[in-house]
Order: sequence, then structure tokens, then C-alpha cells
Amino acid sequence: MSQTILQPQPKKITQLQPLIITSPAFQRGDLISSRYTLEGKNVPPPLRIMQIPAGAATLAVVMTESGEASDGRTRWIARNITPATYLTENLRQCTTGKNDHGVRYTGPTATFAKHKFTITVFALDIWLRLGNEADYRQLEKAMAGHIIASGQTNFKYRRYDRHFRHLL
Repeated sequence: MSQTILQPQPKKITQLQPLIITSPAFQRGDLISSRYTLEGKNVPPPLRIMQIPAGAATLAVVMTESGEASDGRTRWIARNITPATYLTENLRQCTTGKNDHGVRYTGPTATFAKHKFTITVFALDIWLRLGNEADYRQLEKAMAGHIIASGQTNFKYRRYDRHFRHLL
């Protein structure tokens, strides 16, 4: 089930600056620690967000997976996050939406193939009024016309097994 990530759609602002997203948990494009996976603590990685516009009322975060049969699978949806330059791995001040695995963060799963995960952060000019079970399509619809900035980062995950390292 392939999904398209929304691009910023200016409402009142004429020139958008992209958000700069980094994480102390991984370098862009590198492998992530198992701490943030189903084999570990299964907590979302902490994020640093720079260049949040002054008009941002809330942030929304979406994590998708690509690779093999999982292309476009949604792993994490969080919304109504108070704009902050640092989101901790135990992010509690948000509403978690329904992803392809339930209403919670679902980290990478054990596989010997490398999968790519993309985290997109949206700065919105409104507070989203959606139910707890709102999925990505509902989020996308609610955000339309209210995205004032966005940015992405990505990481990879591949299970490491010392008994099968010759397969890696």
C-alpha cells in the first residue's frame, strides 16, 4: 500500500523554508540502533527540528517504511505536538494516530534485508481535530492547506544476527 507524503502547501506565507530534521540516534541514511526497533525498546528515535516557522501551531510526524513488500507502510503517526526543537524518544505530549500496525509507534521489525525508513515532520498552522483512530489518509486530508513547512530524515534497519552474518 503505497502512500504519498504531502508537500508543503503555503496558505498565507509566500516563501517556505524547509525544516531541518536530525537525530542523535542515527546519521541521515545510516543504520539505526535496535533500541528503536521491535527487538529493542520500541521507542521512537529522538528528533531535533530546526527552522520551525513562527506561525507554527503544532507539529505532526509520520514515519514510513520502504523495502521489499513493505513499500509505503506507515509505522508512526503523531500529531498536535507543541512546536519544539527537540522531541524526546518518550514523546507523550501528542496524539498518536493509527498506523498500519495499530495506534502506537511501531519500530522496524526483524529482517535480514535492509529497509529504509523516512521520518517526515510537518509544521502546521492549526491544531488538528481528529479522533484517536485517525489514520494517515485522514491526517493527510486534515493537514491539506495547513502545512507551512516540512522536512525529512531517513535511516535504515537490518537485523544483525551473529549466526547468520555471512548472509548480511
